Amino acid sequence: MARGDRYEPLGTLLLSPGGGPAHEPGEKRFHPEHFSILGVRGAVGCANYAAAKAGLLGLTKAAALELGRFNIRVNAILPGFHPTEMSDKIPPAQKDRVMAQHALGRSTDLDELTRFVLNLAETTTVSGQVFNVDSRGL
Repeated sequence: MARGDRYEPLGTLLLSPGGGPAHEPGEKRFHPEHFSILGVRGAVGCANYAAAKAGLLGLTKAAALELGRFNIRVNAILPGFHPTEMSDKIPPAQKDRVMAQHALGRSTDLDELTRFVLNLAETTTVSGQVFNVDSRGL
């Protein structure tokens, strides 16, 4: 991101005092929201979670339309299944089922995910998009 650009989560923007996108003239803001693939395709036993994530994807698209006039870009990133403290607690059989869904047979590489987010932050003409950053189909 260029010097002077701001990255902040959408919730920070929407819940900020005054509720508006106050910023310096010419300043660019980038809001990459991190969501779950379940908000796009759902899953058995996860209707409430999938519905909540789908609602946030809709919010991302609406926010991109509303805030574009202020030069604020809002995109959704589906980071995919990757090693975390939370995923370490998933039973091996369930991990195997998730991994079987990957066309490339491997989970999201965190370094690649980081590079993707940084590249998206520097791409100033993209807003209102949903990016799936793993090899599971939507």
